Amino acid sequence: MKQLPWTWVVERTDIPNWLAADIGRVAAEWSYLEFQTQEIIRLLMETNVKFARIIATGMNLRTRLQNVNNLLHAYVYGGTLPVEFIDEFKKLSKRIDVKVETDRNNLVHGTWARVDGKWLLIRSAKGTRGHSQLKGFKLPRAVLPQLEPWSRDKTEAIRKKIKQARADLDSFTTKLENALPPSPHKSPRQRKQDRPSRARKNKAPLGRP
Repeated sequence: MKQLPWTWVVERTDIPNWLAADIGRVAAEWSYLEFQTQEIIRLLMETNVKFARIIATGMNLRTRLQNVNNLLHAYVYGGTLPVEFIDEFKKLSKRIDVKVETDRNNLVHGTWARVDGKWLLIRSAKGTRGHSQLKGFKLPRAVLPQLEPWSRDKTEAIRKKIKQARADLDSFTTKLENALPPSPHKSPRQRKQDRPSRARKNKAPLGRP
């Protein structure tokens, strides 16, 4: 096999403000998604917010989803919930794992380079990629890193997937809460955060300078 053409890039941390802000937003929205799974765990374990937070500490989203799945099986086995809850959550978890988490991880955990004035995401972990000279043969990204041009549109597409996952989890939580027996442990639903309004200029009262 001939040696493949190689484009050498240097990883950089001096990313522009817009890119840094986009990474931060995706990370924050993902953390809220994890909080939502913590609330589902709290409901299924019939405990308070404090203990649910302690239990979920150290779990990534995938582990939390697996724990919810196990708890749902226990409830269905005990006759408290219908099996439809397991089927619905399984489909929801798969959408989050395949369509949302992969894109989020690439953005948040990726490294960056700048070539010809454009910022590129360097994808080197997991998966394989082909090349025009490989003729069907694929190499791991660790061997042949993949440079992906990045734009705000791509970030917005990831945020849209996360927002949809949040909405799906919220709907599932409401349905689950209504199906479970009344619990003495109540947790106020976290209100949706409105965009901060612009600070109004302080105006002096009438009659004063």
